[in-house]
Amino acid sequence: MRKGIIWIFTLFVGMVLLPVLASAEQAPSLQVQSSSGVIGGQAVVRITIQNPNNLKTLNVKLKYDSTKLSLGQADVIKGDGFSSSWMYVSHVEQEAGRVNLVAISTEGFQNNAEKQVATLNFTIKQGVQAGTTAITVEQLNGYYDVSVPASLQYTEGAVSLFVSSNSNSDQNGQGSSETPPLNYPDNYSLIGMKLTQQAIVTNGIASVGFTRDAVKKLIEELGKTVSAGNRKAKQQLLEIKAEVKPDEVVTKTKVTLEKSALSDVVSMENTGIGLTTPLGRIVFDSKAVQVIAGQSNGDISITVEQQKVEDVWSSISSEKQEAIREKLADRPIYNFIVSSQSGEISRFQGGKADITLPYNLKLSERPDAIVVYFIGPDGKLQSVRGRYDAETKSVQMTLTHFSSYAIGYQAVNFKDVADSDWYADAVSFLAARNIITGVGGGQFAPELAVTRAQFIKMLLDAYGIEPIRSDDNFADAGDTWYTGYLAAAKQLSITSGTGENKFAPDQTVTRQEMLTLIYNALRLMDELPVVEEEVLSQFADQSEVAAWANEAVTYLVKNGIISGYDGQIHPTQTATRAQTAQLIYNLLSY
Repeated sequence: MRKGIIWIFTLFVGMVLLPVLASAEQAPSLQVQSSSGVIGGQAVVRITIQNPNNLKTLNVKLKYDSTKLSLGQADVIKGDGFSSSWMYVSHVEQEAGRVNLVAISTEGFQNNAEKQVATLNFTIKQGVQAGTTAITVEQLNGYYDVSVPASLQYTEGAVSLFVSSNSNSDQNGQGSSETPPLNYPDNYSLIGMKLTQQAIVTNGIASVGFTRDAVKKLIEELGKTVSAGNRKAKQQLLEIKAEVKPDEVVTKTKVTLEKSALSDVVSMENTGIGLTTPLGRIVFDSKAVQVIAGQSNGDISITVEQQKVEDVWSSISSEKQEAIREKLADRPIYNFIVSSQSGEISRFQGGKADITLPYNLKLSERPDAIVVYFIGPDGKLQSVRGRYDAETKSVQMTLTHFSSYAIGYQAVNFKDVADSDWYADAVSFLAARNIITGVGGGQFAPELAVTRAQFIKMLLDAYGIEPIRSDDNFADAGDTWYTGYLAAAKQLSITSGTGENKFAPDQTVTRQEMLTLIYNALRLMDELPVVEEEVLSQFADQSEVAAWANEAVTYLVKNGIISGYDGQIHPTQTATRAQTAQLIYNLLSY
């Protein structure tokens, strides 16, 4: 009976293989691609098969130097060339430095195009000398004896220092100074270390992995630099850069971090993580890093992928699909994903991710009309904090959760706002984002005064703070368009009102009231740098600033968000719609 079973299996394998061998014009061959890595870090090796000729069974044997490289069973990932009909098994002999990949299917590869067989995530062991090591495919399918050598290069790692401060320079001259284009204010003190590693690109996907040892090296170097230069910074950053060759086309990037590496970063005070990829740059602040680490139950993958408009509407009605197509058909769309073994981690619970994406303005486009949209699951497009930066030719955005986002364009014109008006750019910027609207008839009414309720709505819309329904609201909040905004502002302590649980929503807002509300909002979002000097003394009417507004006015004047005129700050004057638009524009462009 046992002999019969063996004979049947042999007959089956022969029936599968012989037609392939007879019809093949060119024998299948393998290609091995490898990224470079740093000692203690990860390097990715990809195996692809060329001319599969409808191959239905596959047996690949690979050899590597186990004294230099480490590979676990979970580090061998099934390639994307297999359909659901394939049975796929991988076996790793760590001590012997061998990998055996076996796959079988009754359907086989459906065409003769190049297919990805496997991805292997090697860890480069500590203690080895910088250099190269060979990875060799010894056998393919048992019928074609092949030797496909590939060299994997590893170095000590390129670590560079960057410092961002009021002077935008490294005052102590230690390390190679670099100021990356962060979506932070110029005087948001930042100091960090950057590690560069080569990614491997297959079918437009650039992948790179970083181990705990690699991240620990960054942490150690950062600690040495901070101690040696006696530097203090509000935010520290560990920057990881995935490089590709200039001629490689990338539509998706995937960066993997070991769970333990993220835990090491969380243990540091006020330390974020930056990722620079061929598609753009992501900077997670320390709060976002804590949330991601707390929700993950394994290694973390951060993915950035270019999308088409058709990729985002699987759950959207056909009517809304057409509306999205009309608005986003030729616009760049990106999907941002943070995932672990337990699934996606999309919301950062008070943390933020600052993202920079390259973008070239079209000839007919106005910079202020470039808008970043969150594409909701219901097809709704919601404007989020973002802007075009002419200096870096990029779009910068601040996100509180990951999903699909589009770089859109929405130009809004008013009959009573000329391009030469001093507030024209501000009005264009805010109107494109629906932070301000006209008064009807295509008019903006720039000289019209702004009420306290109108300003609260503008401020909360500018920072993406949603109105809420709450029984704990001001006594004069009413039941109207501003009711939910007043409830949110009260709950978040952006305002305590004018006294006796009242807000006076229809009263015109003064300059010092606006500055106090802005200050409270920035403090809520932890976006206030430290004020180091008094600046109100230069204004003749400094004594007119109310005591409750002094801290807010001092900070905002010092940081250039508002300036006086005629040698005065005019704290009790009311503000026009044009002045308010310019103030919020300065705030969002800061």
